Amino acid sequence: MAQHYLSIDTPAVLIDVAILRANIARMAEMAQTAQLEHWPHTKTHKIPEIAKQQVAAGSPGICVAKIGEAEVMAKAGLGPIFIANHIVGEAKLARLAQLAQDVEVSVCVDSMAAAEPLSAAFERRGARLQVLMEIDTGAHRCGVPPDGAPALARKLLPLPGLELAGIMTYAGLLPGKFSEDDQRQVAKLEAETMARVAEELRAVGADIRRISGGSTPRARFYGAGCGLTEFRPGTYVYNDVNCIDLGAATEADCAFTILATVVSRPGAQRATLDAGSKALTTDAAKISPGHGRVLKCAGAAITHLDEEHAYVDLSEAEHELAIGDKVRIVPNHVCPASNLHDRAYIIEREEVVEILPIAARGRSQ
Repeated sequence: MAQHYLSIDTPAVLIDVAILRANIARMAEMAQTAQLEHWPHTKTHKIPEIAKQQVAAGSPGICVAKIGEAEVMAKAGLGPIFIANHIVGEAKLARLAQLAQDVEVSVCVDSMAAAEPLSAAFERRGARLQVLMEIDTGAHRCGVPPDGAPALARKLLPLPGLELAGIMTYAGLLPGKFSEDDQRQVAKLEAETMARVAEELRAVGADIRRISGGSTPRARFYGAGCGLTEFRPGTYVYNDVNCIDLGAATEADCAFTILATVVSRPGAQRATLDAGSKALTTDAAKISPGHGRVLKCAGAAITHLDEEHAYVDLSEAEHELAIGDKVRIVPNHVCPASNLHDRAYIIEREEVVEILPIAARGRSQ
């Protein structure tokens, strides 16, 4: 007998399969229109079965944040895999070399201090690792400044065991600069800067084939000839409050929700849910206040969280909530929320059609 989603114990992850498929198809169309390869960032969902749907929609490979995620995806038969991060330390180098025996893999570099051990590890094995130099285009997270890229390239090119095949960036957004025009300007500057750096690196002898950038909020602003060759949106597959705030999605595009139960009504205008920071995370949204959006209860505001509970202000809610009622919450930031749960309940209309393990959750090494 089919299981109605309201019978699931809480808190729990629900994924609406129709919305998921629509989101995957929409991004695939964006990539085709912009003439960009789409390497979906699977750190959002961490589920190989979803990654396979993304590849089936036209992606030439997938992106991950950590070796642990790459190992899970490779074991499921996925690849090529771009680890959009820096691999430092003997333990990780050994795992990366092992992974590279099973699947085509590429990683980031932004220093000789990290590149030289990579070179040594792969030279010892008689192998070559594809690397993308990270360029700092504004996020100030990792990467070399654009004008420092040629000097680093000259040092990287002679290293055995490495192939400098491209450049990558994560531009981020300027604090408080969230309008559509702001995002469009960031996307334009990012792509133009990366195209210029690529030409400068080619001039010093680098065979730059991959120019990687992008994110879900900016995906819609890239066009043919923008300067990138690929982009790495990930959150789009589920969407969240941040995506709504930034105009990249609507509430109807949010495939991922947390199912929670009302466990207390401690006041006339207050309700307490059983999904706290261990289910939703404490990440704030870019613009919206509170800790997530309660569906089908407009005006209800999750004002604060503790580990096990969410506190809901019902003073402006469109209807009451009673103890035992279940609600669905769109998290502010879906990527860390997904990482908090062991499994996802895939629903079609209101019935559970599949239960998938979030196989790469917690694989942060």
